[in-house]
Amino acid sequence: MAFGFPPTYTENFQVDQLDNDQFLLFTIEAAKKLNWDVSFISENGFIAYTKFSMVSWSEEVHINISENTVTIKSACTSIQVLDWGKNKKNTQLFISTFEETKNTMPQEDINSKF
Repeated sequence: MAFGFPPTYTENFQVDQLDNDQFLLFTIEAAKKLNWDVSFISENGFIAYTKFSMVSWSEEVHINISENTVTIKSACTSIQVLDWGKNKKNTQLFISTFEETKNTMPQEDINSKF
């Protein structure tokens, strides 16, 4: 459970054998699977927003890649002091969805999206 103003959680993970274009494709597809609103995309990552729900006022998620290291930062967008673990859950859910997308997306889908 993150505590702060606003509460945030940051996590890093390695992506080997992917170029930036492949990385960006898989991360955007993972965000879509999570039903996040992607609002800003650059060659190094993107910013997305989670949906408002009974347990969340929405979080802003920054995804950034630098030299095969992905940094994920999830931060609450509302005025709150505790996140009840939501930011950590966002990062862990993103990582698992990214890995699933990377491992299961058919090559013809990858080619057509490029």
